[in-house]
Amino acid sequence: MIVATLNFTNMDNYIQTLNASLARMEELMKSLLVTPSDFETLLSLYLLYKEHQHTNTLIDYAEGVLKSGEGIDRLLADATELNQLVTRCNQLYTGNQEAFDSIDNDALFEAHIKPFRDAEKAEADIAAPLWKEYQRLSNRLDYLAGDSDEFKELAPECDAVKAEYDIHHAKVNELHRIYNDEVKRCSASLSFTLEDLSVLFFYMQRISQTIIDTITKPQGE
Repeated sequence: MIVATLNFTNMDNYIQTLNASLARMEELMKSLLVTPSDFETLLSLYLLYKEHQHTNTLIDYAEGVLKSGEGIDRLLADATELNQLVTRCNQLYTGNQEAFDSIDNDALFEAHIKPFRDAEKAEADIAAPLWKEYQRLSNRLDYLAGDSDEFKELAPECDAVKAEYDIHHAKVNELHRIYNDEVKRCSASLSFTLEDLSVLFFYMQRISQTIIDTITKPQGE
């Protein structure tokens, strides 16, 4: 098994990190009950879920400590705290399941992303007529003699329109990048539900209880 080759006594305490994340999850879940339309809260829950969804990390850490024979008391204390946290978090979910399950991820995502899309469109709406005006002036200049009065009058105007267009076009590109980055940051959470967290809590509760039982069982069992 891979854990046998790792030095768990010198690595960061994974369960303490997990416990801190669970305490944060509990806070976020309570906040979401108060403000169920807060997409950033939902996203934060998803990111914590994503970070800890693979329970093998917890199992491997506990096995590594148990195999080393060092830090057993610390492991027991951490596992006990973990057990209490996941039990509390799961009770928070089951006690408010209807409210949590009614959260509409798609609607929250759309409301969150709309200002980014609107900002890009607003700049594009400014840039588009400037481009058309630049093309009109540029095409007109193509048919004029370079030393004509009309050419000398239109050329600076054409340059000014082009310069203004370039400014707004650059803003469109930047806002488009920001919009795409935000979509990438947030879109993965669309498939996430609070029920996913509840399932994770259930498995963590069983694992933490197994750790506790393994350490506290009578010797020889």
